[in-house]
Amino acid sequence: YEMRIDANSKEILEDRSETERETESFLDFATIVDPSDAIQTASAESKVSGMSLTSWKLEVERGTQNYSIKYKKNLSSHRIKIEFQ
Repeated sequence: YEMRIDANSKEILEDRSETERETESFLDFATIVDPSDAIQTASAESKVSGMSLTSWKLEVERGTQNYSIKYKKNLSSHRIKIEFQ
C-alpha cells in the first residue's frame, strides 16, 4: 500500500494498493533492520560527508530489505542504497 500526502495542504496526492502480491514479499516486522542502523551505515560514506539527511525509504523484495537514504546540501544530493538480507 502506498499513499502520498502533500505536507503543506495535507491533500492526498496518490493512494494505491497492490492487489497481487507474492507471499514471500511480505514484511516480517520482527526482522526489520532499524532505520537508525541503515542511516548510520549510509552516513559513514565519504560522499555524503557534510550533507544533511533529507529522507529514507524501506522496501522489501524477495526477503531483502532495501533502504534508500537521501542526503542534500545546497543544490547537491546523493542517494545511498543499502541491502540487508
